[in-house]
Amino acid sequence: MGKPIHGKYYSTSEYHRAWFTGELFKEKQSFGTFARFHPEILIDQIRDLVKDPSKSTVLEIGPGNAPVSAALPFKRRIFIDRSAKIATDLKTPAALIEVTAKNLDAFKGHSSFEKIKERVNKGEPTYAGIRLDSKNTQIVVGDATALPFRKDVMHDLVVVNEVLTHVKPEERVKTLESIAALTGAILIVDRNRLPLERISHHPRFTEANRLEMERQVDFNELRKALPTNEWHVQTIEVTSEKQAYTILKAVRRK
Repeated sequence: MGKPIHGKYYSTSEYHRAWFTGELFKEKQSFGTFARFHPEILIDQIRDLVKDPSKSTVLEIGPGNAPVSAALPFKRRIFIDRSAKIATDLKTPAALIEVTAKNLDAFKGHSSFEKIKERVNKGEPTYAGIRLDSKNTQIVVGDATALPFRKDVMHDLVVVNEVLTHVKPEERVKTLESIAALTGAILIVDRNRLPLERISHHPRFTEANRLEMERQVDFNELRKALPTNEWHVQTIEVTSEKQAYTILKAVRRK
């Protein structure tokens, strides 16, 4: 199941409750995300879904401190986050800029400089967030399970950035159904749940493992919200920081 990243607290029911209520990230996002470590992968997937961002609108749910859609010149962006503090910090959204050996020194004050430097030294594609003003960006405080948007106003793309892991498992399909009603294309990234039979009978399976499983997302279950006669769905399996992730891309059939 991997090494706990928050010590003993990570394995408690208190942490589990805070994970789903939003209290864990009310003031700040204290944990890294796939979008923060590998924005270039998600940016490529967005480019595949939206051919001309300059003529398109994007709704990004749960941008946290790494809003991937800020890296592309969308005509209009809407960021919605449950945390008022995080939403306020996005008033000047972060643009993801490629970092190379030539401009590395410019990022010395960045909070993730050592991580950035390590990736650049290895020759890996590296991006970092830079603040910029944007008049075409709307910031909304809200919840993915009760989106405050009209269903008769469609977005070209909705990005769901490690959000469903914070939605209770029994509410995820319904949440994705409400998201699907707002758009013609969806990009989801989240930690993927390992098959139950590979975990529950393991000799070291514990109550902490069960709680961790609930925080992971069952992508086979999510597909119920995207029927094949209405959506073309593709999934891509990736690994980051020793965690298994899935990227789900869905396009509404014409």
